[in-house]
Amino acid sequence: MRFHQIVLISSFIIAFSVKGFSQIYKSKEKSLNVSFFSETPLENIDAASNAGKGLINLATDSLVFKIPVNSFHFKNSLMQDHFNENYMETETYPDAWFKGKLNTPINNTTPGKTDVLVTGFLNIHGVKLYREIKGILNINEDGTILLSSDFMVKLKDHNIKVPSIVWEKIAEEVLVKVRGNFIPK
Repeated sequence: MRFHQIVLISSFIIAFSVKGFSQIYKSKEKSLNVSFFSETPLENIDAASNAGKGLINLATDSLVFKIPVNSFHFKNSLMQDHFNENYMETETYPDAWFKGKLNTPINNTTPGKTDVLVTGFLNIHGVKLYREIKGILNINEDGTILLSSDFMVKLKDHNIKVPSIVWEKIAEEVLVKVRGNFIPK
């Protein structure tokens, strides 16, 4: 065999091995979707964003997510303005984030779904709270990961004040949904 053939074959084997056994995954562009929903007798409030970013490190069982708060889009632009200016104060608290650990070991060489529990800190509106959040982590046939989770957030836990004039329009808890596609880094 010639030298350049050996180099080419070796490069292919190394590239395949690194991709096949990568332990660090990053969210695909615009694929970490976060939404929230609040139901009240007067008006439902829902918004979504696909501007989140995330990393999952299966070697250390750690993960981190970050989302710009002003990236949430509402059906009603007035709601969006009130959300950013009055409730979330996005100029002061521009990002929400979660940093934690997977409490379930994940084998990324075997495709399939695993129920997971993550523990760590959720920071919203400048208030960092320890949380235990359930989710589903799916290792796909192509080596990518799909992570999904639904959990509740109490506004008062994060010092999000609701003026008494609109207390009937905003629920005390909101349902947060996270869906993310991750690729080997």
